[in-house]
Amino acid sequence: MFSFFQRITGPTYPSRGSIDIEGRAIKFRFPRSCTIEKDCKIYFAGKIDGYILYKKHRIDEEYTKLDFVYDGKMSYINLNINLPKASKIEYDVFVKKSGYVKINAKPVVLRFKGYVPSYLLVPHIIFMYLFLFLSTYIFFELNFTNRLNKNIFYISLFLFLVGGFVFGPIVQYYAFEKIWSGFPYGYDLTDNKTLITLLIWIFPIYSLKKNRSIKKSFNFAYFLTTLVYLIPHSVLGSEYRFK
Repeated sequence: MFSFFQRITGPTYPSRGSIDIEGRAIKFRFPRSCTIEKDCKIYFAGKIDGYILYKKHRIDEEYTKLDFVYDGKMSYINLNINLPKASKIEYDVFVKKSGYVKINAKPVVLRFKGYVPSYLLVPHIIFMYLFLFLSTYIFFELNFTNRLNKNIFYISLFLFLVGGFVFGPIVQYYAFEKIWSGFPYGYDLTDNKTLITLLIWIFPIYSLKKNRSIKKSFNFAYFLTTLVYLIPHSVLGSEYRFK
């Protein structure tokens, strides 16, 4: 559930929909995250006459115009432009009906990232979700049987620490050339979510070390962790500042 929610929310999920042109419903996909030196296609699944206007995000400059190209299957624009990692552009999409009309209500913001090898990205994702999965298992075990499997508890924390504080910074370095962009160096909410989660879990760890009842502190930590996981990924993420 959390994985699905993260995929369909947040500022990096593509904007999708369809537009009616001469009685035909043509689907479109407007990307909001692209990997540098790879295809970054804004496309319609059919033939349209249109163009985009784009410029650097938060920069007062002239818009650049690019026309859609039809390849026999789709109309597309490939935005493989040369910009630094974590840089953002904003673009508007125009399609010809009776005249040219803008499709998007507000500019689409797109961020460019570096390529992250799968051998780094996949363990990061798996470890973070395994941590939540095991925490959920412990939550049910603790609340329905009043027992705590300490081995699973410590394994879950190990997965979180490795996934969030080892693979996480490495993944971010590949993507944006920054190891840490959260507190106290920035406002990256993904990094701050990881830091907040670590601080939250100090309470059940302390209870366990002091041989106190862990149920209340664990339930508190688990409840706040689920709220943290519901925050869309990449909100207030790393952003290159153009001069």
